[in-house]
Amino acid sequence: TVFLHQLLKEGRLKFERELPVKVTYHDSCHVGRWFNIYDEPREILRAIPGLQLVEMEHNREYGLCCGLVAAFNSMETVAHCGQQRIGEAVATGADWIVTNCAGCGSQMNFTARTMGAPVQQKDLTDVVAMAMGIDDVLDPGDSVAAYMEAAGKLLAASCVRRMPSA
Repeated sequence: TVFLHQLLKEGRLKFERELPVKVTYHDSCHVGRWFNIYDEPREILRAIPGLQLVEMEHNREYGLCCGLVAAFNSMETVAHCGQQRIGEAVATGADWIVTNCAGCGSQMNFTARTMGAPVQQKDLTDVVAMAMGIDDVLDPGDSVAAYMEAAGKLLAASCVRRMPSA
């Protein structure tokens, strides 16, 4: 994200294609709160012709966690957090929820599909590639959905609290 922003500021990142879509941006815990990177992805998105960026209710340092980090101790928390975040994205009327973290992307992709939400997850690099005129952008939706479903089944047993016997 920072590298793409640097290229944009240097004039080395050029967008050849208009993307007439409304998007919202999900601030990941890692890139946002850990490294305080909030403006760079938004500036990249705003530079894309035709693209409209709208903010979710909770954004930047107040953005909600996608919930994936809770996968080892509370699958209910994972589902709740994902549903909350997708709900906020849907409320903006956005076509896409843009992420820049593989974990968040997987969580937002799987949750949106599971909910049947009208918002679709896209990675920031994929949005940039599309705006650059690159047509071979892979849509990992089906493979991510299959992986997340299998991972959920595998992790479910590890999320059950077992009380020590008396």
